[in-house]
Amino acid sequence: MQFIQSNISKIGTRKRVQRNSYLSQQCFEKTAIAQQTALASNPAIQAKGLILTASLFGLMAIPAYSFAAENEAATQSSDQPTELPKMQVTAQAESAEQGLHLNQVNRVGSSLNLKANETPATVETYTQEQMQQKGLRTVKDAFSNITGAIVGNVPGNPAVLSMRGFSGSANSVLIDGVRIAESTMMMRDLDSWKYEKIEVLKGPASVLYGLGSLGGTVNMITRKPSLEHAETDGMLSYGSFNTVRAALSTNKPVNDSTAVLFHASYSDSDSLYDIDDQDTKKVSVGTGLLYQPNDALSMLFTLDHDYDKQDSTYQGSPVLPANVAKNPSSILKSKDPEHSVLDKSIRHRNYNPDGAYSSSESTSLNWTTDYKLGSGWTLNNVLSYFKANRDFFEAPNQTYNAETGKFDRDIERITHDHEFWSNRLSLISNYIT
Repeated sequence: MQFIQSNISKIGTRKRVQRNSYLSQQCFEKTAIAQQTALASNPAIQAKGLILTASLFGLMAIPAYSFAAENEAATQSSDQPTELPKMQVTAQAESAEQGLHLNQVNRVGSSLNLKANETPATVETYTQEQMQQKGLRTVKDAFSNITGAIVGNVPGNPAVLSMRGFSGSANSVLIDGVRIAESTMMMRDLDSWKYEKIEVLKGPASVLYGLGSLGGTVNMITRKPSLEHAETDGMLSYGSFNTVRAALSTNKPVNDSTAVLFHASYSDSDSLYDIDDQDTKKVSVGTGLLYQPNDALSMLFTLDHDYDKQDSTYQGSPVLPANVAKNPSSILKSKDPEHSVLDKSIRHRNYNPDGAYSSSESTSLNWTTDYKLGSGWTLNNVLSYFKANRDFFEAPNQTYNAETGKFDRDIERITHDHEFWSNRLSLISNYIT
C-alpha cells in the first residue's frame, strides 16, 4: 500500500507542477512547499514525501534510488511461487467441410484443377453442409449469403444477382461448369438441396466463360455419385406460412468401378418471403451414374428435372406520394409532400392480379468424360443438353393514380421455350515446373 501511495503522490505532484509552469517562481515555490507539508504530515509516507519533494528542486538521483529500492522489494516478493486457478478450454476441431476451403480444388477459378489458395482471384465456396447449417433453403437464399453480393427478384428471374457493381446478365451462372445462357434467362429460385456446393469467382472472367462475366461467376455444382462409400441423407421440416420441405439423397457404389446416385426434393409454402398470395411449389429430381474402370478413364452421366411455380409473383412494394402513405418509410425522404415514398403498411401486399403466376419446368442431361493421356495431360469432354419451358403471367408495373387513389397496372403474358446443347473438348496439362 505504501508503494501505491507514493506513486499517486508523485503523479499528483507532476500534474500540479505542469499546471503552474507559466506562473512566477514565487508561486512555484509556494506550491512545492505546500506539497511538502502535506506529504510530511503523514508518518507512513513521510520519508518518501521528502524524497519526492526534493526531486522538485532538481535532485533527480534521489527518486531514482527510491524506485530502485521499491523494485528490489517487489522482486523479493515475486520469488514466492503463485499458483493460479485451473482453467479448462474446449473447442471444436475444424472439419473438412468448414472454413474457407483453401485447400480444395475449385472448378470455377480455372480449368487447371487449382486449389483456392493457388488461384490468383477471389474464390468463395459454400458446401451443402454449410447451406443446411445456415438455413439456405433456396438458390435465392444461397446467393444472398455470398459476401458482397445482392440478390433480388425481377419478372422471369426470381434470383437475379448483383456483384461488384454489375447486375443481371453481367454476372454468369454456370451449371456444373457449363454456361447455358444468360443468367437473367435461365436462373430459377430452385431448392438448394440438389447442389453439392456453390463456387463463386469474383471479378471479370470473360476469358474463361465468354460474354457476361464482368462482376463475377457462380458455378452451381449438382450432387454426383461417388465410389468412396454408400451414403443416404434426408430432411423433413415444417415452418411458418405452412412451409413444408422434404428431401432425400442416396449414393450407392454398385462395384469397384460403378456408383449410382438418386436425389429428390419437394417444398410447398404459402409464402417463402412473407408476401400475401404467393403460394410457392418446388420439385427437383435427379440421378447420376459414375463409371470408372481404371485410374485413367472416368465417365459421369447425370440427369436432372426441375419444376417450380409461384402464384402471383412479387416484384417489390410500389411507391406512393408522401401525403398519401399511411406509414411512410425513412428510406426515401424529401421535403416535397408529393415526393414518392415506401409505405410500410403495404409492405406485405401483392398487387399482381388474381391468377397471376410464374412457372418453369426444365430438364438437363450431361455426359462428362475424363481420360488421362499420361505425362500430366488429361483429355476432357463435356456433352450437355438443356430444355426448359417457362410461363409468366403478371403485372410488372404498378403506378399510383392520384385521381382514382388506386394503382394502374399493366398485364403481360410471356411463354418461353428454351433448348440448348453444347459439346466442349479440352486438353488440360497438370504438369507443374
